Amino acid sequence: MSPRVLLKHWCTRGSNRSLVPGTLTPPVGRPAKRLSTGSIVKSLAPSKHLTRAIAGILAFIVSVAILSIALWPTPLMGLDRHWARYSSFAVCAAMFMGIGLVFVGRRFRLLAGLASVLAIGWTTLVHPVCVLIPDAQRPSFESVMPLSVRAAQGEPFCQFGGHWYQCKSFITRAFFF
Repeated sequence: MSPRVLLKHWCTRGSNRSLVPGTLTPPVGRPAKRLSTGSIVKSLAPSKHLTRAIAGILAFIVSVAILSIALWPTPLMGLDRHWARYSSFAVCAAMFMGIGLVFVGRRFRLLAGLASVLAIGWTTLVHPVCVLIPDAQRPSFESVMPLSVRAAQGEPFCQFGGHWYQCKSFITRAFFF
């Protein structure tokens, strides 16, 4: 811009022209409008539905972790107390699944409820029941090969505290052996 145009610009009051051609300046006496970042920050913040969905999914992940712990064989899962031990895990998992059902969206609530019932039902059938193998009966179990070799091959034998246990699923123990 020439000096003459600049001088004319500076001397004109209430002009909507600026020093840079193509841009507008506010009228004299009015402050320039500033950009509000509130709408930008609001658009970047997670929505309420997304936060609730994430909380519901995390609750289901915690319940699945609890149910997977219930599937670990342990001497505490003996014939006389396996229901008490398993039910404590199942109740905790059901509680987290209930929390997850509250948080998931209405569209997925039926699906999540069905998945919860199936998960608890499946773990109820396959949770381990471990029976101590007395030292007197151990030779009958080791007639072909030692228990340590059989356990390494995937047979249901576990050693806890120096004692051997036969750990089978509840459904197997209840209906077959």
